[in-house]
Amino acid sequence: MISKKRVLYFASFSHTITHAMTLTLAPLLPLIRSDLNLTNTETASFAFISFLMYGALALPSGLISDRVGSLKVIKIGLVLFLLSIIGIFISSGPLTLWLSLLVLGISAGAYHPAGLSLVSRLYPKDMGKAMGFNGLLGNLGEASSPIIAAAFGVYIGWKYPYLFWSVPILILLSFSFSIKDSKIIDHVKDEESHNFKYIEETKKLLSKDFLLYILILLFRGLFYTGTVLLLTTFAKDVLSIKVLIGGLITTILIVSGMPGQLIGGKISDKLGYKKPLLIFTFVSSISIAVIANTSSAILFVLFSIIMGFSYFAAQPAQNMLTASMGSPKIRGLLYGFSSLCIFGFGSFAVSVGGYIADILTWRDAFYILALFALIDVFLIYLKSEKKK
Repeated sequence: MISKKRVLYFASFSHTITHAMTLTLAPLLPLIRSDLNLTNTETASFAFISFLMYGALALPSGLISDRVGSLKVIKIGLVLFLLSIIGIFISSGPLTLWLSLLVLGISAGAYHPAGLSLVSRLYPKDMGKAMGFNGLLGNLGEASSPIIAAAFGVYIGWKYPYLFWSVPILILLSFSFSIKDSKIIDHVKDEESHNFKYIEETKKLLSKDFLLYILILLFRGLFYTGTVLLLTTFAKDVLSIKVLIGGLITTILIVSGMPGQLIGGKISDKLGYKKPLLIFTFVSSISIAVIANTSSAILFVLFSIIMGFSYFAAQPAQNMLTASMGSPKIRGLLYGFSSLCIFGFGSFAVSVGGYIADILTWRDAFYILALFALIDVFLIYLKSEKKK
């Protein structure tokens, strides 16, 4: 029987790659804007299409992973990442870059429903801890990619950061050949039920409670995706911070989320998911509002750190909330809904932010993001927690 930890490591390092590939674009947006002579709205469309497909592919990915197995879906995503890297590297203008980033979004969409479903089914008793570790490795990708992208982008060219990530992707794909779905099933066989009917179970999701859950994730996606993807551009245009430093600040934001993942996971295991989700999201709202208002680089960095810690400290609770919404046999679908809301609908915040910056200011755009987080606090307050 294959080790559960070996499977957890594969799923978690795949999480690293997924976030590294998607967030690489964030510090490159000012460079792409300058190189291709684009407006803020046009430049934001690259992030929009990538994250829209990231979320849109989550539902079919979840359905497929429930049927054919999580491992196959994760492998397909890694292969598609390699194809998107080739497309980005040979792109010759906005259209080919846009299409390549669309493929990248499709690639990223494969991971979360499959990976999170796999982890939640492997560790039903210590789910918060396992989700915290998985999230920590996701943070590793998010934390390393902005500074790597900014450094490569400034000194070599904005296409080269993607080429860098092709190496760990190839290594991870090679490692995956030692893991098979048939071996993974040994660890989750106690959840099998001959009386289980997939369609009937999914019909149970049609409720006011599930709609509220969707709204909670939707607004989480709006304030998080918008903040992280636009932070470097905000720093450059509002505070006159260089792109490389802006990328470093984005990295610092994500790094601060690493201890948040672990601490939040332990807190969620003890207190349940509602209280941590409510409190940490409120702290995120205040942090984004301060970022929008400040003219001090020190306060900008400080509250970026607080924003990163608080958002990611709430993430294990968010994943536990998702797991509570239905049977373990439809976890892929449930995490598909989660990714659709956070990354798919969250992508609209990037386009909205770019548009507001064009007609008003970047500060106004970030005030809107803070408002999204505050609305999320209210929605979480309305949600009743399902006890085990």
